[in-house]
Amino acid sequence: MVQQLLVQPTSSSPTSTSTQKKVHLDILDFLRGFAALSVVLFHFTGDATTGGALVKFFSPRMRDSFSWGYLGVEVFFVISGFIIPYSLWNTNYQIRDFGSYLWKRIVRICPPAYISILLVLIQWFVVDYFLHHNSERLDTVSLGQVVSNILLIVPATHYKWFNGVFWTLAIEFQYYIVLGILFNVMFTKSRIAVFVGVNLLLGLIHYIPGLGGENFFSFSSLFAMGGLTLLFQKKQIDTLKYFSTMAILFGLAWFGISLVAAVFGLFTSLTIAFIRGEHSIFKFLGKISYSIYLTHFLVGSTIEFVLSRVFVPATELQNIIGIVVCVLMSCVGAYIYYSMVEKPFLQLARRLKL
Repeated sequence: MVQQLLVQPTSSSPTSTSTQKKVHLDILDFLRGFAALSVVLFHFTGDATTGGALVKFFSPRMRDSFSWGYLGVEVFFVISGFIIPYSLWNTNYQIRDFGSYLWKRIVRICPPAYISILLVLIQWFVVDYFLHHNSERLDTVSLGQVVSNILLIVPATHYKWFNGVFWTLAIEFQYYIVLGILFNVMFTKSRIAVFVGVNLLLGLIHYIPGLGGENFFSFSSLFAMGGLTLLFQKKQIDTLKYFSTMAILFGLAWFGISLVAAVFGLFTSLTIAFIRGEHSIFKFLGKISYSIYLTHFLVGSTIEFVLSRVFVPATELQNIIGIVVCVLMSCVGAYIYYSMVEKPFLQLARRLKL
């Protein structure tokens, strides 16, 4: 969901320039990999009531062990709250750059997402027409549903997502728009009170009647945790202000989302702020995390279908083996998707200038 990003260190001012060598924030790869794997394990071990992606393989033990995996989404939101303004900071972003900034995000995020929709529809066609001889799902597809999915406005319509994970992409793009408008307000030097005030107002918007639950404002406190960590990392605030303001945002996340979401948000923020290091497996998963996010339902369900033709699991161990194989093959499929689809658009987006 959150893109791999090379960033340039700058001086403490968001309007300063820098010619320093690009560096990579390795801890973000770890967190992205952790978040992506958490979401996959949640979807692959859940049952029908929790939106499980696998219907042939089921292990109660694995379901209970990874029932928290959905919180990988909260981790992604905090990472976005840190890394997107980080990149704007290092390009001396001004509101006049809004159009080019948003276009760069569209080029980076949308084409891989749209291609994943096409693959889902192809899977539906193959499964429904050739295996089940039932075209019910495809018959319900309409131009309105296609357009609402492409524009990421499904929550504002009566249509459904083709790919269930797209609800988070919609929230990410809402954040991009809000950040592009308010970046220079929230990240001006030594104005932590303004940062807090703006984010309090953003959180209150969630309570406007009829707005609905799947929107950026519902999760704005998590993005704000990432933004606050950026201010701390850029030495705009001291440690006392960082922890005292984080306590406010923790309370907002607890009240507006849940205690466990607030805890995961805090964990992610403090990891970015204070932990350094990398892990080869999580670095790899972090690199392909967006492709994992987009394709794991598609690949996992396909692998499950093939495996179920080879053997029918009779024990929990056999179910666990089936789930693990689906997870591993989803990572392989995501790497192929990253190499063939995501990476070219990532490179194209990097060439675009603000």
